[in-house]
Amino acid sequence: MRHVIPSAGAAAESAARKKRDKHSELESRYVFVRFADETAGCWGSDAKKFVAEIGRRRLRESGYYSRAGSRHVLSTNEIIDALESFNDEEDVRGIDVYIDPPCGGSISDGDSGEEDCDNINRLNRHQLLAPAEMVVLQREETNGDDTTDNEVLVNPTSTAQIFEPISTASVTVANPRRGKRSNIRPRKWIKRDLRLQGNEWSPPPPHVVLTLTKESEPIEFFELFFNEDVIRYIVRHTVMYAVEKHNTSFCLSGDEMYCFIGILILSGYAPLPRRRMYWESNEDTHNVLVAKSMRRNRFEEIFRYFHVADNRNLCTADKMAKIRPLFNIMNEKFLVYAPIEKNFSIDESMIPYYGRHGCKQHIHGKPIRFRFKAWVAATRLGYCLQVDLYEGRSEPRDTGLGQHVVTKLTNKVKSEFPDTQFSVYCDNFFTSPGLLSALKSSNVKITGTVRQNRVDKCPLMEVKSCKKQARGFYDYRLDTNDNICAIRWNDNSVVTLLSNEFGVHPVQKARRYSVAAKQKIHIDQPNVVHQYNRYMGGVDRLDANIGVYRIAIRGKKWYIPILMWLVDVTVNNSSLLARSLGANVDTLEFRRSIARDLLQKYGSGKTQPGPQKPVRTTVPISVRKHAAQHIIVTGQATYYWTKEECGTRRAGQKMCHCPGRDTTQTCALRAVTPPVPALASADCEPPAYFETCEFAKIMPRREVLRQLDELSRLPETYSGLVSFPG
Repeated sequence: MRHVIPSAGAAAESAARKKRDKHSELESRYVFVRFADETAGCWGSDAKKFVAEIGRRRLRESGYYSRAGSRHVLSTNEIIDALESFNDEEDVRGIDVYIDPPCGGSISDGDSGEEDCDNINRLNRHQLLAPAEMVVLQREETNGDDTTDNEVLVNPTSTAQIFEPISTASVTVANPRRGKRSNIRPRKWIKRDLRLQGNEWSPPPPHVVLTLTKESEPIEFFELFFNEDVIRYIVRHTVMYAVEKHNTSFCLSGDEMYCFIGILILSGYAPLPRRRMYWESNEDTHNVLVAKSMRRNRFEEIFRYFHVADNRNLCTADKMAKIRPLFNIMNEKFLVYAPIEKNFSIDESMIPYYGRHGCKQHIHGKPIRFRFKAWVAATRLGYCLQVDLYEGRSEPRDTGLGQHVVTKLTNKVKSEFPDTQFSVYCDNFFTSPGLLSALKSSNVKITGTVRQNRVDKCPLMEVKSCKKQARGFYDYRLDTNDNICAIRWNDNSVVTLLSNEFGVHPVQKARRYSVAAKQKIHIDQPNVVHQYNRYMGGVDRLDANIGVYRIAIRGKKWYIPILMWLVDVTVNNSSLLARSLGANVDTLEFRRSIARDLLQKYGSGKTQPGPQKPVRTTVPISVRKHAAQHIIVTGQATYYWTKEECGTRRAGQKMCHCPGRDTTQTCALRAVTPPVPALASADCEPPAYFETCEFAKIMPRREVLRQLDELSRLPETYSGLVSFPG
């Protein structure tokens, strides 16, 4: 590592020196070249010279090499300008643009965009400033119908610097008559401000009428999203995955899944280094609520088989197929119960992950360097409307990645509310004039920062000149074709924005600290900047809400962090939905209330093995000690009264309990025989009847279904005597 620290390319130079020392005897007999490169893309000096010499000889043999012995090479940005003025009537088969490594190959590409970018409109700054050359492939007619292709090197007429050409990465530009250039819309920029549109916005009618109020419990809001259908879906696929792993005796109920999710939520605000420590008997780590709700081994078993997709029907082209079905379900629920607002923002959200997966990304300098990336559309306060996991180039598209993401998420929101106008805010990774033009027909307004090379030749003041102006200076232009306003504003640094909704006026005021005056002063701020700062931070609010009490329990499978993140997003949406109805509760108390209610409502009471305290009952002694058909088995024997026979008690109310060990296994009903009358009790007339329910340690699913089938054939008289827990 000491050779990598000084500068980029040091590791390649070190490897080349070792090869030269090892094969020094070859230089006297052969032309020996040490070709070395690094994983980040940096080449050794010998490798650069070798490739450059090959290029020179190729150009010299073709007759394109300059007689002066050196060539002036244009930058990529200058070549793109030449392409835009290219004559479409030329008989050209194609154009190849060869780009040299940026900054002489001394740096690697750390941009968060695509790795295999083949669109000239999506190149980053270093690639646009890098030297490049253009080769035009022309068709030349000969005798007959045959055609031959000739390469014509386009030599520049002027340049600012002299570069050593090293053609490595290439970007192919399609035929100008059929390529992407035909999709570029003409722009007519004039010095005019965008008129403020005063259309009143009214919220759309809700798809579902909520019966909840601000007095409702937090668990009621949470169960709107994780309702019985979602829990049943997770339970079914978890059991299927356990059977796939040859555990045919695994059984799971909806109550246990609710309790399992409650423990996950609790770990967010009460984290421990190891998840087994929640069940330890030591006073410093023991959690009474967790230990009473579910046993440790049972939690480990559910966590081992936790699954949300059918492995037999996975889409091979989808890298996120194991979690995609649950995300589709939750996206629908997020929109159904969403407090719809006019303004929402689109940005990326980071999901921490430190394992191995093809979709994991690393960006140096980010708060979460190793993570999965998710594209999120969120309201101003952080309510997640839609989420889409990024898996790389997985589907064909005609636009750049940023425009594709914004269009996809916006169309999903518009599909639920087609007649509603929305205002979308995004940063410079997504914004471009093409995006604003594309969504204009969908009644969607876009406002966002934009990179300097994506303004379609808007004649704004240069950045260097703008920096020399006073703080608060701004310049603006308006595209009259698509009604797009471009603004460049000088603050701590120069920022450029595009919008088809807001312009410069009315000019706002911003407070900034002045070093010269040694106090805070007021500077001019365009209205578009004020609106952008007000509504852009929705996804950041979502990340902040999740990051404070993120689920602390981790797993070894790659999809576990993503599913934990989805549970955190659901808790966040539940709390914001409650606040939209007027509830006054903070995030921590809301999360604690959900965890406590889930564990107390769905958790099992018995956790410790061994003898238990006797259970107090109000069953008459004559009934409890009656021996006829009173079968006590290992497990639990539960007896029930019926409404017809005991009018003073509810139907299905537990009356007597035979203590035993609850094995949490399959519940098997005994064959039903005509009920035997119990002795009459003093406080309940006429006599009551009972039926037993046996918890067997091992009961195959086929046997359970057979006994249930026999039970369904009984007369209706005994139907009230049956209860099937779980």
